[in-house]
Amino acid sequence: MNSHVYMGLDPTLGISSSSGSRYIVLGQSGYFGSMAFGREDVSKTRKLDMLTEICCTKAIEVDEGLAAAFHSSDPKAIQEIFKLIELQADTFKENIDLIAGTIGLRFHRQFVIEILAENPIAFKSDGAPTQPYSSNVAEVLENLSMKETGAAALQSMLQQVAGASKKAQAFGASALRWLLRAWRESDPFSRFMALFIPIEVVLSAVKYDENEIAQQRAFDRQLEGILRDHGGTDSDALIAGYKKLRQLVHPPLSARFECLAEEAQIDGWKGDILAFRRFNSLRNNVLHYGGKAIEMEVTVGDDKKQETRSIEDLAERYVLWVLFRSKEPFKTRYRPERTPDID
Repeated sequence: MNSHVYMGLDPTLGISSSSGSRYIVLGQSGYFGSMAFGREDVSKTRKLDMLTEICCTKAIEVDEGLAAAFHSSDPKAIQEIFKLIELQADTFKENIDLIAGTIGLRFHRQFVIEILAENPIAFKSDGAPTQPYSSNVAEVLENLSMKETGAAALQSMLQQVAGASKKAQAFGASALRWLLRAWRESDPFSRFMALFIPIEVVLSAVKYDENEIAQQRAFDRQLEGILRDHGGTDSDALIAGYKKLRQLVHPPLSARFECLAEEAQIDGWKGDILAFRRFNSLRNNVLHYGGKAIEMEVTVGDDKKQETRSIEDLAERYVLWVLFRSKEPFKTRYRPERTPDID
């Protein structure tokens, strides 16, 4: 693989640009935008002093028939070529991340602070670039309206919130600020992390079974007795070390979520437990091992019956339950359907 870095106002390949609305409302006319690609005068059109262009290229071998069709601009051949490129997308992205990160860390983050374009490009034998065109990501919204009954219900709800204790209000705000951030976020990775955090926040309020707590305390007393009887001159230090260690040990998130789901008894809660384990594993892989794969939805169930669980649905349902003790989140066509007995 070859890599090329250019910094200036005359990028080697030019840049692609697109325009259009970020939101499309069902039942209303929408504008998906227009796309353009070329070596434009960046200093005038984008009002920038400089940009950084990072190109990673690799030659791929294809049969003569596909190559000839590609050079004649056959749409199916172009599609096949980009499928081959997509197979190596992770390698390209890894190399670009390494180069861009090095520039930002060793020189200055402003050289790589914003992505203007990130697209695969296939070159013909004469050097002419071919690239697929796509508009900016647009979210399809529902066509909503607020009726008088809804306005009255909203007023009543906000009055109840205003009457809550300062501690309860602060706790609610700590979870809801992340839900707000997630709803506004278009990047899937950032959206996933912003949806996971409010679940963590409400899990801090989970109360454990009193019998389990009593059993743990009995075990602690028994172990401290053993250390005192057999620890010799180091018994006090061993007991102090064990107590400190116990303070640092917290039940894993998956165990806390299981307690919360069992308490809430929301339809399909057993499936929620399975889904959260998967989402938690993805989150841990990213945070602790630098993983890059996330999923916004997972499938739970068996061969006979399966359902979809989304991280957004889990966050909304369980934040709603903890803060308002309600099992009915707002209705939307995009919420995955669920049944009580899926597990």
